[in-house]
Amino acid sequence: CAQKPPKIVTWGEVDKEDLEMKACDFDKNAEAVILYDGGDLIGYDDKPIELRRHIRIKILSDKGLDRANIKLSFVKFGTEESIKDLEAQTFNLDPSGNIVVTEVELGLVYEKVLNKRSSQKAFAFPQVKVGSIVEYRYTRVGVNFGNWYFQRSIPVRYSFYRTDIPTEYEVYSRPLVTLPYDFKKDSVRGRRLESFIMQNIPALRNESFISCEDDYLQRIESRLIAYNNPNGGTTSYVRTWAETIPRVMEDDDFGQQLKTEIHRTADLDAEVKALNLPFYKMAAIHRYVRDNMVWNGYDNIWAFEGVKTAWKNKKGTSGEINLILINLLKDAGLDAEPVLVSTRDNGRVDQSEPGSVNSIKCLPM
Repeated sequence: CAQKPPKIVTWGEVDKEDLEMKACDFDKNAEAVILYDGGDLIGYDDKPIELRRHIRIKILSDKGLDRANIKLSFVKFGTEESIKDLEAQTFNLDPSGNIVVTEVELGLVYEKVLNKRSSQKAFAFPQVKVGSIVEYRYTRVGVNFGNWYFQRSIPVRYSFYRTDIPTEYEVYSRPLVTLPYDFKKDSVRGRRLESFIMQNIPALRNESFISCEDDYLQRIESRLIAYNNPNGGTTSYVRTWAETIPRVMEDDDFGQQLKTEIHRTADLDAEVKALNLPFYKMAAIHRYVRDNMVWNGYDNIWAFEGVKTAWKNKKGTSGEINLILINLLKDAGLDAEPVLVSTRDNGRVDQSEPGSVNSIKCLPM
């Protein structure tokens, strides 16, 4: 409460003192600082949820110039997310001390299909140098309730998150924070409003001896619990692992791939047939897959092109490689099943709630 309230952030209006800033006053070693990160999550009765986002970043050193390269990934499978109303611009001071604005041309925003489940919009800010301020805003359509991160790998001066949804929806928001934050809650004309504000958040930089950094970031976790129909009845959106696992096992890009027959090559077949103990058969198949399959750099559980294609090309996603291994183990008469193991980068597995299966990923052997 003793902090000086920040000025209202308006799109396209920056303070000259921010452009003249040389260092972040609450995190002196920062290469860049997020001056403002604002998000409005808006729910509707008759159309998909929207997240309206506005971000402003100050570049403080050469190391921070990479913050001017933006990549916005979104899910295209199942939820049919999309990104619209994208705007971006760079602010600089000319030799006379005047503020110069350079807008990002929409023709320079590229949309790239990452795979059959996700895409990405990417762009780079023009005229960026040490001292520049960059800002962008967009609307993500079809987004699910999820996490809002106040904290980043660079400091954040002001972070604002608000949910605005019909009162018929039950949403559970859990603050996982240790720093001071401001919370307000209200109901207006059949809508429930909740807002969270945090200021002057130092960066959480890479630490060698911790698990996934996302597990330690200051954040709000929001989950859609249920929809209470005004005409009667409640629809629950809480999913259990017992409900999710059959969905994954029936998925064409995962569970159904375990039913696809791929056969051992002649040299692997000869090696496996010469072994008696299951352990040695397992080790031989694992070694063969490890030595003959090439990872294409995509870490997820899915077989986008199918295990047959990946086996033929000797190259695939981590999901395809792991599914190939399971298939070959089964083909050798061994008892093998997929097991969910979360990597350090992916963070802890939430044992109480599976979340979105589209977010599950894994690394190759």
